[in-house]
Amino acid sequence: MPVAIATWPFDAHNPKARSDVRSLRTRLLGLWLLSLAACVAVGVLLVQLFEQTTAAQVARAEAVVARSCDLIRDRFAFYAAGWKGPVRSLDDAGLRHDLADAVGLALSRQEGVEGGIWQTEAGPLAYAFPTYQGSGTKTDLPAAERDQIRQVNDQAARAGQPAERTTLTRAQALLLRACQLPGPVRGLTAWTMIRVQSAAGLGQLQLGLGILLLLMVAMSAWLGRMLAVWAGHVRTIEAELSDATAAGVPAVSLTGERELDRIIEALNEAGRRLASARAQADALSARIRRAERLAGLGRVAAGVAHEIPTRSRRFACKARTRSRATTRADAPRSATCSDRWIGWTGWSPSCWR
Repeated sequence: MPVAIATWPFDAHNPKARSDVRSLRTRLLGLWLLSLAACVAVGVLLVQLFEQTTAAQVARAEAVVARSCDLIRDRFAFYAAGWKGPVRSLDDAGLRHDLADAVGLALSRQEGVEGGIWQTEAGPLAYAFPTYQGSGTKTDLPAAERDQIRQVNDQAARAGQPAERTTLTRAQALLLRACQLPGPVRGLTAWTMIRVQSAAGLGQLQLGLGILLLLMVAMSAWLGRMLAVWAGHVRTIEAELSDATAAGVPAVSLTGERELDRIIEALNEAGRRLASARAQADALSARIRRAERLAGLGRVAAGVAHEIPTRSRRFACKARTRSRATTRADAPRSATCSDRWIGWTGWSPSCWR
């Protein structure tokens, strides 16, 4: 029982596979796949470049908030070094004002960084944002980030080491850092915060990805339409050529496609030449048949012309022989021999006399 052997679609030893690979549809499909891969690669590169840009900004911001927190700790250590006597109450307005001045002085050269001092039980003791870009001086703790500020400060106070928190949104990245402050006050920590806006090229990135997608859709539609049009032209040509008979190949109508029309014109020209050659061959065949008929008629006429003198001479010889034999005594015997000779050969010996 024969067993069908499955072959890989692009097997080099498979004629059907070779014809599929060499077809226009397969090549255009390969071109579309390459274009799709190129667009995807460009899109991925754009996204990675944007992410790397944002990641680099976040990394720089992390370094800034860490340095700012250290500056606040150093400034507080310098301020606390001059304390003498009992620790002042945390509700003391003068203490809070002094702490706010220390924080503002530490962050005066840290662009975009805000921070303060936090106590585990009392909450915020000081806040400053000396590089605030708005009008006036910002002295209010940001309410939206209060819970996150509290959590990172509590974490630093419990662990006894710096704590960090990063919150990423679509528009920005919020970085928080808290570090424990040494001194007579227990549970005291310093914190800094910075907002990193998303890379300025987000809109351009979205526009570029949209253009790539639009180009890919347009290319797909164009290739699909071209394949459909060419497939229709090929079907039309096949239908017209299917009417070919022994008399010749019918003329194929033009399609309007320049490259395809050149092939059709060459095919039509070849059909016209084939029809002309066939007509010449038919005319030559007719002439040959007429020549053969005339040759046969000539052979018949030659045979007839040859037989007429031959028969005439035979009859003349026979008559002459008989007339001579009548004057002789052996006329009966001579006539009998003459008849036999003439019957055998058709000639009489006296014909040469």
